[in-house]
Amino acid sequence: MDATTPPPDGDQNRGPAFLISSWIEVGIVIVIMILRFYGRSRLGQVGVDDWVMLLTAALLIAFVSVASVVALNGGFRHVYYLKSNMDLVFYVTKFNWISQPPIIIALATSKISVGFLILRVMGHSKWRKRFLYFTMVTCFIGNALSAIFTFAQCNPPKALWSTIQGKCWDPATQSDYAIASSCYNGVLDVAYALLPASVFWNLQLSTRKKIGLVLLLGGGIFAGVASFIKSSKLPGLSGRSDFTWNSYEPIVCVEVFLLIVCGSIPALKPIYDQIFGKPKGSSSPYNSFSRRGYRIQSSTDDQSLTLKRISAPGKTTTTVVNSRPKSDACFNSRSNKDVPPLPNDINIKKTFEVSVTGSRLPSHSDQDVVSGHEVV
Repeated sequence: MDATTPPPDGDQNRGPAFLISSWIEVGIVIVIMILRFYGRSRLGQVGVDDWVMLLTAALLIAFVSVASVVALNGGFRHVYYLKSNMDLVFYVTKFNWISQPPIIIALATSKISVGFLILRVMGHSKWRKRFLYFTMVTCFIGNALSAIFTFAQCNPPKALWSTIQGKCWDPATQSDYAIASSCYNGVLDVAYALLPASVFWNLQLSTRKKIGLVLLLGGGIFAGVASFIKSSKLPGLSGRSDFTWNSYEPIVCVEVFLLIVCGSIPALKPIYDQIFGKPKGSSSPYNSFSRRGYRIQSSTDDQSLTLKRISAPGKTTTTVVNSRPKSDACFNSRSNKDVPPLPNDINIKKTFEVSVTGSRLPSHSDQDVVSGHEVV
């Protein structure tokens, strides 16, 4: 932990730059999370991905809070200029190690949140579901092990930041694992950014709208780039002689920040539409509307109708939908007066038989799904 020669770049304190940049990122993240939950709650669509992303934001704040203790005490300077006060060196090095597990776990939870977001919109593709669940589990296990190895590499762990003699791994071992884990995280960021393209590209939409949807859900590719940049800098962690300087990598904080921002952009679109208005002619792959707690979706590429209950669960009925051209259609739920007519721009010209299946959707708990099929 001691350095005997002065570094060529002199006495530089990178603490103030870290404090300014990281707390600005925290402020932006807090605003984004408030808007995310506000928009989702207005639609009654708060899901697992939202809560996991909230956990990610909390872990980022925990990391920045602990790392700020290091920055405020000169812990991001060369150890050569701190060695006159070894108690201070031990102090900042201790908090440097303590700050690492929260940000490592945040790298995993952010990807899990994005994975659940993709599960909400990608439909019923089995191979995509299996891929997402497998990568989410392996990502969490890999990052959890990396967090555990932070302290498990020395016995006792206090040997990492004090003069206590302990039995420690070769520093290169922990560094090599961190590099491998970071590369895997980067690959997942890119994969999660590209996966929605395989869903939306086959829809009957204009190329411009397809590109828009892919960009909306594919912002995580920037986090992937940050992850690969971080991987190229991790070999310096094996050098413990100037640990206070070598362990400073703001790209770690930036990576989690990008994951939170890019992973929340799709959830913020309803807020954007509410403030700036929905563009003329804009539409989703499905025509949808909500009335009295029900959402009705008519597919554009097949003859089927889906009625989803998005209110509180409890009462279910079997409903037959009969329609007349350019007239109102009623969906019976105990009595016709309880259900409002269809909007004027919806014109159903066929008869459908609808039955309640009682299945659960992955994105919302306790939702009944009513699927309709054309009566031949």
